Parts: sequence; C-alpha cells; structure tokens
Amino acid sequence: MDHYGNLPVWAAVAVMSFGTLSQLYGNLRHDAGSTADHPGVYDAVADAFGMRAIYLKSWLHHLTTVRNIAGHHDRFYNRVMAIRPRLLTRDARYQCDKGFPTLLVIKNIYELSWPARWADLGGELTDIIGSHSSVELRPMGFPGDWERVLDLD
Repeated sequence: MDHYGNLPVWAAVAVMSFGTLSQLYGNLRHDAGSTADHPGVYDAVADAFGMRAIYLKSWLHHLTTVRNIAGHHDRFYNRVMAIRPRLLTRDARYQCDKGFPTLLVIKNIYELSWPARWADLGGELTDIIGSHSSVELRPMGFPGDWERVLDLD
C-alpha cells in the first residue's frame, strides 16, 4: 500500500476467490454509492451483466456452492442443493432443490454475456447425457423436455 497507494477494485477482484467475490457483492448495501441520477454499485454491477441485482446476488451465492461441490469432487447426481438460486419468472416452474436449476442459471448467464457460446456448451451437455443414456435424469430435477427448456433442440 505504501508503494502503490490504494488498490483499485478491479485488481482486488482479480485475485479474489469466487466465494469472496460472492460475499463481497452479497454484502453490498443496496443503496451503496447511489445518487438521484446514478444507480449504486449494487445495481450498476448487475446492470453491467444485463440483469437485476436480486438475481445476480442469488446466482453468485448458488454458483459458489456448486463450485465448492465440484472443487471437492463431490457428487451432483440426486444431490439436494441447500442453496437454491432465484430463477427468472419464465423459469420458476423448474424451481427445485436439485441440479437442473443450476443449468438454467448457467444458460441465462451465457445468453446474457456470451450468447454465441451457449449452443456449443449445450451441445457438449447433450453429448455427455447422450453417452450415458441409461442414467435417469429425473433425480436431478430435469423435466422430460429439458432440451427444449435449455434451448438445445
């Protein structure tokens, strides 16, 4: 700090863990930095991703737990997700405590941030599921028309 001065927020965020980033965002006051003609940091960050802050906070929290599950080589199949994401109104009927809502969140993030990449990732998902056709998807909360729901058909 003596040599470089104050640390810019982009530099701090670049070295944060995903969990720390989620906590930082989740702990922001909703009106932090807001003025009559400028949204606060909480809303401005969400706006930069093209979504409402309430979804971004929820999705970051949920995806932190998903990352931790994966990072510890734990199982997803038939797992009860303790931290459930808030789903968009159009997706609300798929709300459950299984893995399928995670895919909806990832799909929505990709459609907002990298729309051209979702088709590739969705194709990989379809291939993986197809190569394990004997595995039942219902225990993960998948609806029968999951490919349509994820815009993969």
